[in-house]
Amino acid sequence: MQGVVEKKFYLDYSSGERESNLEVDKKEAVFNPQDNQSIVLFRPGSSEITAKFRAPAKPQKAVLEIEHLSAGANVKYGGTSCITILINGEPLVKEWEVGSHSYVADRLHITKMLQQGENTVQIRSHSGQTTYWMKRFEIACVFPPGTEFGAKVKRIEGNGNYVVVVSRSTRENLEWNKVVEALRKKHEATVLVHPGSVADVKDELKEVFSKYVCFVARPEEVGREYVIRVHRMTRQLDDDPYTDTIWGILTGFEANDALRIAEYNEPLAIRTAAAGCGLDLTNFESGVRYSETEKNAMWEKKKGELPQKARCPDDTTKAIVDLLNVYKPELFVTSGHATHRDWQIGYSYKNGQFRCKDGQLYGIDLQGRRYEIHSDNPKVYIGAGNCLMGLIEDKQTMALAWMRSGGVHQLIGYVVSTWYGYGGWGVNEIFLRQQGRFTFAESFYLNNQALVHRLESEFPESARVNFQQWHIETDRQLVNKLARKHRIQSRDAVGLLWDRDTVAFYGDPAWEARLVEVKTKPWSQEFEEKDGVYSFRVETLEDGSWQRSPMAFLPHRVQGVDITVGKKLNPLVTDNFILVPLTGEFKKGELYSVVFRASPARD
Repeated sequence: MQGVVEKKFYLDYSSGERESNLEVDKKEAVFNPQDNQSIVLFRPGSSEITAKFRAPAKPQKAVLEIEHLSAGANVKYGGTSCITILINGEPLVKEWEVGSHSYVADRLHITKMLQQGENTVQIRSHSGQTTYWMKRFEIACVFPPGTEFGAKVKRIEGNGNYVVVVSRSTRENLEWNKVVEALRKKHEATVLVHPGSVADVKDELKEVFSKYVCFVARPEEVGREYVIRVHRMTRQLDDDPYTDTIWGILTGFEANDALRIAEYNEPLAIRTAAAGCGLDLTNFESGVRYSETEKNAMWEKKKGELPQKARCPDDTTKAIVDLLNVYKPELFVTSGHATHRDWQIGYSYKNGQFRCKDGQLYGIDLQGRRYEIHSDNPKVYIGAGNCLMGLIEDKQTMALAWMRSGGVHQLIGYVVSTWYGYGGWGVNEIFLRQQGRFTFAESFYLNNQALVHRLESEFPESARVNFQQWHIETDRQLVNKLARKHRIQSRDAVGLLWDRDTVAFYGDPAWEARLVEVKTKPWSQEFEEKDGVYSFRVETLEDGSWQRSPMAFLPHRVQGVDITVGKKLNPLVTDNFILVPLTGEFKKGELYSVVFRASPARD
């Protein structure tokens, strides 16, 4: 057909890594652990993939080609498996038995089922006894002459310091648009409306180059791939490998949950903390923590006193629920076994659980008794050592329940299973140990930059590697496979790469939540600027060790950095922060100084 426009939308795992130009959500679908070259809908009747794309016009012709099989040579369950494919909610095939012991490519005509605007393709496993394997699928479309595929991001101007990023479909939703407008009003924000893929806003973000970016998204838009894409995109706004904006993702079980967070404007002064894991209570005026590794052990700190160990019940479910409902801490910290649907209170002994249903967070003890959590005081929460606590795969997830019934306004959590810990526990080294120096959002940001700096300085040959596989739950050898594939010798390098893009920050990134200082910081630091000369001075105030290097935000973005004092310290000066890589032990009274010249960069 003369003059027509051809376009393919695809999802391809045949190379062993995901290649796609679609928005993809997976539910209990993982790489085939045997060959790492196909995606597996591994549970008959429970797994599915949802892929979305936007068509600028109704296609004149469209063909879906899918390469797959439903009965391999090594059949775990015996028999075969059926799938259903839905296009925009309408069945293309129902309980289709592919019936092949090797990969086959099937072509299905779907012209009449596609529409202008957003299109959704769902592939669901159905009845059967074995896994269904899919290597790739693509939708080849023919569009009318003159059809354009530009991202066409709409910009609503603001002050440029704060940007709200939102999809067109979310912006067009009346209730979710209230969230956007609340942030716009609170921060005089610039708004970027993209047609469907968050990656479309990269060029606009480069141009605005704001201090803060808030990604407003409905739960169905926020998944593991979304978080990873935000991490990687926000490191690509200039030429250095570091993140260029302090970002957060604002979502909620319902739009009203996100709106409550967006409208809240009072700073949070953190005086009281609670935890179901290790936590240094001397950092707070008061606090309570329960051990995840020692049965019957808890600690309590009262104002003006030191923490005291006490005995607690075998099952601490109700006690921790009461902490949230009655004690009302401003910070809550957990670790240990978890998924995106639950938290197991005991790590090395049997205890109760926290679970969620329809946005309601609740505890369930060993006797099966349920205790609902209704904790409305604003707080921040970090799943420092929990697997998957930050993953929003659907609405039945812990992160959404923490925001809805747990009073959480900002949340940090992994979207994968955690084993290295830098991305989670590392935030505490900055946020808690430095006693109010940085906000919760700033601490998340700086910890991630410290991680990237360690990759760049210690493992430069691997620093730019992007993992695409995360299914460690079903493939215990995955970490070793990734190391071999990318020729990485160091376990630390693999761990840092694993953590770099897989910790989510939910909430308004400009909202100020910080500790009230109750004890002396390990070191003081001062930053001064005069006539284009910038000075950063650090003095240790006690004996200790550098768990995290001294870091500071610059008063404004700079360019043309020329270090004149302190070169031997190998400081890193980016356009918006400085890091002095100090390691090992230090004694009280040590002084470190970095001086550099620079000129202001774009505002």
